[in-house]
Amino acid sequence: MPTSGGTAFNAYRQADEPPRAQHLRAAQGDGPAVAGQTVLGGKPQFEQESYMGKNAGGKSNGNVIDKVESEFVTPQHRLAIEEASVKGKFAVSFRAAGAATLAALEEGAAAKGHDILEKTIKQSSIAKAYPNNAAEMLQKVREAGIEGYVGHWDKASGELKGIYLSSGHGLGDKVQGNIYPIDMNRLDESLAPLKQNPGWKALPFTGDYDMHDMLTFRGAGRPHTPLVDSKEELAIRKGINQAVADVDPRRPVADTEHNVIRHGPQVNFSSYMLDREAGAVKRDGGFLGVVARPGEFPVAMVDRGKWSIINDSNQLAGYYRSVGAQIKETWNPDGVRTFADADKPGMVKYGRRDETPAKPPVPAAPKPAGNEPSAVLDRMLTAAQGGDREAFRQATQQAAAAAPGRELRNEAAASVDRQEPSRTQATAQPQPVEQALPGLSQPRVR
Repeated sequence: MPTSGGTAFNAYRQADEPPRAQHLRAAQGDGPAVAGQTVLGGKPQFEQESYMGKNAGGKSNGNVIDKVESEFVTPQHRLAIEEASVKGKFAVSFRAAGAATLAALEEGAAAKGHDILEKTIKQSSIAKAYPNNAAEMLQKVREAGIEGYVGHWDKASGELKGIYLSSGHGLGDKVQGNIYPIDMNRLDESLAPLKQNPGWKALPFTGDYDMHDMLTFRGAGRPHTPLVDSKEELAIRKGINQAVADVDPRRPVADTEHNVIRHGPQVNFSSYMLDREAGAVKRDGGFLGVVARPGEFPVAMVDRGKWSIINDSNQLAGYYRSVGAQIKETWNPDGVRTFADADKPGMVKYGRRDETPAKPPVPAAPKPAGNEPSAVLDRMLTAAQGGDREAFRQATQQAAAAAPGRELRNEAAASVDRQEPSRTQATAQPQPVEQALPGLSQPRVR
């Protein structure tokens, strides 16, 4: 599905239009294709909801918004995220949060970051912990009101032993390492001290909104994924959190624990690991497969105010093409480079679809820290060997921004500045006609 010049133009034109104009053009079929779309009779047919969805003054004409609000983000936050994506000219997709997490977020619960790795309390986790009496235990946690919160699970037995609390709980040493202990045999009694706080439902952690993709439509050139922790990425993350804070007073931007966006998009995971955790990648022999590879699907994409559901990698690649963006090579179903299974279970490393042996994810030599030239060059080499275009692009930009690239640019600019006054003076200085046009000083031949 190649992108035509007209389609690319429509994508950029749409980014600058007010929401109402986008809504009308979408209804007329004049806009870029999206994932899951087919074109019939010159007009696109797809499962997509226009700006503001069913709350824009009428009944929804599709099931996209219903699905988004039941599985991905809360209704209140959906509207805020739509507004942020229009204002910030970006597109982001989200992995499914699940009904239990969304219910906890609606109660004002804190959203966990990457520092908390344990699972939320929900039907699947209870079934795994209590295979013989899962229904009974699920009913117990639901009646206690702790479903959807992040649980602390015993490593040996797998049973639920506590829940994670955010700061400001006021429970003193009853909480150790953010974990509030509970006893499933005396659940109500063990929860009593916590529930003495009238706002207790906002104290435990639940899941955050996990971003899968991120594209910015600002600036010249094609849409692109912002660099890891770049100003572009941070601006989009802050834009979403600020928009949510504007409609949900329990989530001020300054309260990081209650921000719904806690980290960057999954598409940047391998680049982040190579840039910030290269030692861990080398030690583990690769990347965590469930995060490095695309998915889990479906994901919900909001593109400058419009939602769509993307069901697999092929549809995701189709969406990128439809807006004129380049999907990450290792995420492209037709790409040469891919992630291959590593020796350690659950880990992956860079490989090729033609069965060529995979390259190691990092060089054998130790890597200098920071943005030293040798460290940047190492990252460029690693990205080139692995076929990770996004990581290579990031490393290239880092090389240009760091010494000696920065020094060379500054030296060139200073050289031009030094030459400019002399050029200006030479231009302004009047010259005799004979010097300006030497041939005119000779006498005419009559």
